Amino acid sequence: MYRSILLVLTVLTLYLPGAAVADAQSERIAALTRQVDSLNKKVAKLEKTVELLNAIRPTVTTLMPDVAERFHVMHYAGDAEDWALASHEMHGIEHLLGVIKDVDPEKGAMARGFLAADLEHVDAAIDSGNRDAFDKAITHMVGDCNACHTAVGSPFMQVTLNPPDTLSLRHSHKLMHSKLSAEHEHEHEHEEEHMEPASGG
Repeated sequence: MYRSILLVLTVLTLYLPGAAVADAQSERIAALTRQVDSLNKKVAKLEKTVELLNAIRPTVTTLMPDVAERFHVMHYAGDAEDWALASHEMHGIEHLLGVIKDVDPEKGAMARGFLAADLEHVDAAIDSGNRDAFDKAITHMVGDCNACHTAVGSPFMQVTLNPPDTLSLRHSHKLMHSKLSAEHEHEHEHEEEHMEPASGG
């Protein structure tokens, strides 16, 4: 009988460490599985956030009205010789041009190339409080804005210093007879062509 008890105790002694190791490994695997599941949920949430941000991200088309508004406020401030406000709006334009370059490096670099010298001349006129120099600089800037629009395929977007009363400062273009070009497309239209249809559910 004592031999039987000793045999049972020996078997239990040999088995229990192995069982304990197996249980520890199982718990570790279960914990890692839970961690992976949690990370997968976080990744899925981040992907949805990225999709949303990509859908609402600014484009050159959506940013240009901000440039236009600041341009005309700068113009009217210069007319009133409110040089502090004119300077504020001019630096706002410079900031927006930087944002445009981040959004679309090619068009941003083009806009900067057309307007860099104009902004320097406007800045100098504002600093000196020279109304005549300001008028000359801003008039030249209008010409370069329109040249830039033509260069990117939007010649019908003609900036004017005297926008019609029916238009806002954000869309202050000269209204004139024009024909729709088959080659012209907006950025959001181009992006919609590559969007996958929403799944039903």
